[in-house]
Amino acid sequence: MAIETPREKLAKLTPREREVLALRCQGIEYKEIGERLYISIPAVKNHMGYIYVKLGIDYPTNVERMKALFEVYCPL
Repeated sequence: MAIETPREKLAKLTPREREVLALRCQGIEYKEIGERLYISIPAVKNHMGYIYVKLGIDYPTNVERMKALFEVYCPL
């Protein structure tokens, strides 16, 4: 089985997950993301959870997840 590139992993995200991720990559907090997209904070958290799993960065600590997110995926 071939290893997926970060771009291939990003392609698996839904349009809404891409919106949430784009805002998070700008450093916007969950509350404001929810306000901008007219969704609840728990919905934002759910989207981020799915994003972490799809991108393969569902690490045990938030610090590790955020480091991977901002170093690997946000620049794309």
